[in-house]
Amino acid sequence: MRAPTSAALQVLSTRITGLLDCLSQGLHGELRAQDLTPPLAMTLRLLDEPRSMRSLADAHHCDASNITGIVDRLEKRGLVERCSDPADRRVTLIRRTPAGDAMRARLVGAALGTLSGLGTLSDTELDQLNDLLARLVG
Repeated sequence: MRAPTSAALQVLSTRITGLLDCLSQGLHGELRAQDLTPPLAMTLRLLDEPRSMRSLADAHHCDASNITGIVDRLEKRGLVERCSDPADRRVTLIRRTPAGDAMRARLVGAALGTLSGLGTLSDTELDQLNDLLARLVG
């Protein structure tokens, strides 16, 4: 495999930056409309499965005490709930409620709505893009 050229990396960097700007604009508009902060939205995104406060703190790269405030705000809005871990009742898990699932879907829709070009790609091309992005971000 050949190493990418500096010019190729520069073009790719410009395109990725444009993509991120596009996603950010669409998502931030919806966040404002829903009165959510980026950390609240990130927490909703992370809760595809119930997670512990420690796991959420690790994903946010912050102290667990910060997560308590985030979870409190989401819980107050009915978007998440606390529950006991069936494997260890000493551990509290956080899970999305149906309202939280709906909010996450709205946020994903807002972000994807800014990427109308994805609709022009075939399933094979989407699979290739997904594979390449997975390699980049792990």
